[in-house]
Amino acid sequence: MTPRPAPILICDDEAHIRHVLTVKLAEAGLPTLCAADGEEGWALAAAHRPAVVVTDLKMPRLDGLSLARRLRDHLDPTPALVLLTGQGASLSADTLDDLTVAAQFGKPFSPRELVRCVRELSAAPSASGGAA
Repeated sequence: MTPRPAPILICDDEAHIRHVLTVKLAEAGLPTLCAADGEEGWALAAAHRPAVVVTDLKMPRLDGLSLARRLRDHLDPTPALVLLTGQGASLSADTLDDLTVAAQFGKPFSPRELVRCVRELSAAPSASGGAA
């Protein structure tokens, strides 16, 4: 029996973003989990150990940066991190490096490009680093 691939965790407070990414990742054969905020995302990540976490930067209860810090500090291996940012939002290279952000997409983004990125990251031998 083939082991099930680790899931992809989508954390975004916008329901339509979660829906589109869930559908597109499922079409690509990647299992997903969804969270509407960072606290829910952290609980799912701790329980299910995702290969990749796609998270919005600005969310209620726990923002994307705080979630990224928890993932880095408490999960081993740390899942690859894909950060979604609103228009005009940008992070310093030091912050991106410190949090081992594998890729960053500004909203609006191309679902096709994001799925391609997630597929590559989920297939990587170690999903805890690298740059896209």
